[in-house]
This record gives sequence, structure tokens and C-alpha cells, in this order.
Amino acid sequence: GHVFGLARVKFAFPTDTAYPCLPERHEQYGLFYPLSGESNCTAPEIEVALNMGCQIEIKQGLIIPWCEVDVSPFEAFIAYVRHMRKTYPKKSFDELLWKEIGNSVYGKLAQGLRGKTAFDTTTGLNKKIGRSAITNAFFAAHTTGLVRAVLSEILAGIPAHRTVISATTDGLLTDAPFEELFLNGPLCLRFQALGERLDGVGFKMLELKHGASQLIAM
Repeated sequence: GHVFGLARVKFAFPTDTAYPCLPERHEQYGLFYPLSGESNCTAPEIEVALNMGCQIEIKQGLIIPWCEVDVSPFEAFIAYVRHMRKTYPKKSFDELLWKEIGNSVYGKLAQGLRGKTAFDTTTGLNKKIGRSAITNAFFAAHTTGLVRAVLSEILAGIPAHRTVISATTDGLLTDAPFEELFLNGPLCLRFQALGERLDGVGFKMLELKHGASQLIAM
């Protein structure tokens, strides 16, 4: 289900698994996906791994319960971004601008977590990027874990006679035609339902005293 969980696990996939889905981090090469090892991962990734026949031992884990709230600021904002992107031609400047605005939400969630530096135009020097007002390692991990899990589920369903050229972030290159892709797994269906929920949100704009606008999901 839609569980907000994080865990350090010991795992072992069947030896004939073509595309393991639990990541390990390499200092030089970033994430890689071995058949066995230890992984810091999320509940969606564990769900996909179990469905692939992976043996998993939880070394340390936690589940964070979702809050019951009347207004979800992330949901309203992302729904509005998706709405605005659809009002412009694909790949146009305005459509890409709204895409960048939407991606910035995740960027702010993860800002300052990795000790990265950036060029400061006011001083002409590189400086460490600090945390934003909404930096949250738990939300950032869940976001990336869910997307990786959806991609991993699709990869796991690629027929054995097809070739996968690459898979990065949220897409893949393969010689398998669309009709052969397995898009009915639990993670794919959950992801699709979230997208349909966002596209079905209604809006109203409330003018605030300082002149800005507040977006409220209806």
C-alpha cells in the first residue's frame, strides 16, 4: 500500500534476475543495483523487490504515519503546475518553464542534504548550499524511492528477448514495443492513480492581503 517507510535491509535476489531494484551507493559512481548486498531504501522499493522474489532482512526500519489534513500544499501546487503545463505546446518555452517550476519542489525538499556547493554571483565564489525552508530528508527519500520503484517494476517486466539500453531517473530506452511493457503492476497502478488524482483537482485562487495568491485544492 501507500506506506511511508524507510529501511536499511540485507537482500538477495534470485540469480537469474536481470534488473535488481534495491540500490547501493558507490562514492564514485553513485547508485548501482547488485543482486545482493545492503541497501538504504523505501517501502515502495521493498514492495517491488518482494514481488520479484527477493529475500529481504530488515536491519533497521521505520514507518511514518500519514497525517490527516484538510489541505495538502504539495498536492495543490503540483496539480496547478500540471494544469499549466497542459495549456502550452509540448517542449515550448512556457511548458518547459512550468516543468522546471514543478521540479523545483523536489529540489527544495532535498536542498542542503548532500553538502553540495554552488557558484555565488554576489561574491564570485563557490559556497556550500544551505537547507531550504522545506528541506526534509524523509520526504525527499520517499519521492525518489517511489519513482525508482515504478521504473524498476517496469524494468522487471521487460521480456527476456528484449534489450534495455539505459534506465535513468524516470525513463528507459528499450527495443520492446509499448504493447509489451508491463504497466499493470501495483506500483504502476498506484502512480497512475496519483496522476489522475492530481489532474482531477479543482482550484480557486484567493487573493491575500499582501497581493500574492494562495492556491487551494477543492
